[in-house]
Amino acid sequence: MSLPVRLNLPQLGVLILSLVCGIWLIESYVAQRRVAAQQQERQQVLSQASKLRASLEQSLSATAYLARGLVGFLRAVEEPVPEQVEAALSTIAQGDGKIRNIGLAPDNVLRYLYPLKDNEKALGLRYADLPAQWPSVELAMQRRDSVLAGPVDLVQGGARSDQSDARLSGGRQLLGHHLHGD
Repeated sequence: MSLPVRLNLPQLGVLILSLVCGIWLIESYVAQRRVAAQQQERQQVLSQASKLRASLEQSLSATAYLARGLVGFLRAVEEPVPEQVEAALSTIAQGDGKIRNIGLAPDNVLRYLYPLKDNEKALGLRYADLPAQWPSVELAMQRRDSVLAGPVDLVQGGARSDQSDARLSGGRQLLGHHLHGD
């Protein structure tokens, strides 16, 4: 036989208050764990982004150093013959697996390009006539430094990111282009 349970008002109040406090504690704990999980996820994303950024910077810096090597070569050889320039471009492109094409555009006219196969359409192109590429080329010339742009649509087909590098050699403006990726 069961006895009826009778709660008086103060006991009922204490019970309800205990339930509310218990629910609040559980909700606070869950919210705290959610915030901690979000912070951990944010840290992981930032860490991955930082690694990706470092890898990208390393890749771009490597090609920039190769471009500076080309400028050094062109400064050392006052009037290089086309075979020397083509050999230098070939060496640079083969030394960096991320470079798809590399060209040299004295006076903003693309005169040398490696590899030439499938890129013949681009030879002789004047960068001033390319509204999509000219602003980054002009900026590179003003800064006398590298500028990354893209992706840009190529005359020979496809699209690539374009790293323009403008330097002076023997009083002449030399513009080099390194095309990355697919």
